[in-house]
Amino acid sequence: MPKFSVFIPILGDSIELERTIASLLRGCNLQTQVIAVHDGTYRDEYDLQSEGVEFVALPNQRRLISFWNSALSRASGDYLLVVRPGVELDDHWQSRIAKSFLDPNVALVAPVIESVGQSIVGINVNAFGTRSLATRVRDFGLGGSSYAVAFRNEALGWLPTLDNGIEDLYLDAEIAMGLRELGYQSRLATDWIVGGPIDEIHREATQPHGCSASRSLNRHRNLFKTPNTMILREVLQSIWQGPKTLRHAWQRLAAKKFARDDQRAFQQLQQAKQSLAELSANRTQPPQRRAA
Repeated sequence: MPKFSVFIPILGDSIELERTIASLLRGCNLQTQVIAVHDGTYRDEYDLQSEGVEFVALPNQRRLISFWNSALSRASGDYLLVVRPGVELDDHWQSRIAKSFLDPNVALVAPVIESVGQSIVGINVNAFGTRSLATRVRDFGLGGSSYAVAFRNEALGWLPTLDNGIEDLYLDAEIAMGLRELGYQSRLATDWIVGGPIDEIHREATQPHGCSASRSLNRHRNLFKTPNTMILREVLQSIWQGPKTLRHAWQRLAAKKFARDDQRAFQQLQQAKQSLAELSANRTQPPQRRAA
């Protein structure tokens, strides 16, 4: 049975935290690691620490990105589940997530969140950089929302430590974009249904958002559209397919008919070759995460 780590960011009112943890513990095994990060003001009145919950205090911090980096540096499970207070899980959440991760190319699994009389199936980002909640299965594209989403922890290890300048609203999109650039896939698990934090989702669904995503998100979106990055993605994917494929990865890359007089394209190809060499040399061990 794979080991799970669970990250719960306690942002603002924690009145629904106990309900979320109760539903979480009903469906988890003894190897599950539960990490709850807060700004130093939370008081464990129900002695949840005795139930195995690890509370991490970050005094004067109120940013989801800071909580994320702290939890990620501590997570030791094969899979990392992120849930907000107010989310309710069923008794079979671990088996449903593990089933979706049987495909080694999948690094992100999103549930169907039932909330406010509608279903939330993930997030999307449009051409203007606006993030939106996806409410229909056919609209699932980019990844899962930070209300409830699961990750392959090994894949997260390949991502750089996220910049604290990232807006909380776009954190889930940043992570999904980064995993996509590495060649991983996102999957919607239609049989994994959770109850959502109604107040938070209603607030997000009704408030207008501007069209300017964070700078790095725009970089992700634009970079992923370029032909050279699509080739790099192909090479990165090949890293997970074994040594035999690695020997031919650069040949496939060089065989793509890009004009050498396009200096920028050639430089990107050279960088891709260097990335391939570095990643293949460290294939058995993802880079160490920096401490938060």
